[in-house]
Amino acid sequence: VYPNPSSGLIHLSMNGNSAIEKTELAVYDVQGNKVDALTSLDGSSGQLDLTNVAKGIYFIRFRHEGEMYTRKVVTH
Repeated sequence: VYPNPSSGLIHLSMNGNSAIEKTELAVYDVQGNKVDALTSLDGSSGQLDLTNVAKGIYFIRFRHEGEMYTRKVVTH
């Protein structure tokens, strides 16, 4: 997940040969509310667009092959 902090356009990348299309992705604000964000996924990378949401702290939650991951991102 980069850059962080970001102006709102977040790049996503999977390690190894994992396909990001098989990943469930959700974005939450600090209050735990799910945020609508545009995603573009292709192969082992993707892009998340948070330019239309308020600047602040967000958590990106990934579920991939039974494992759950959470990454914090800051938009400015």
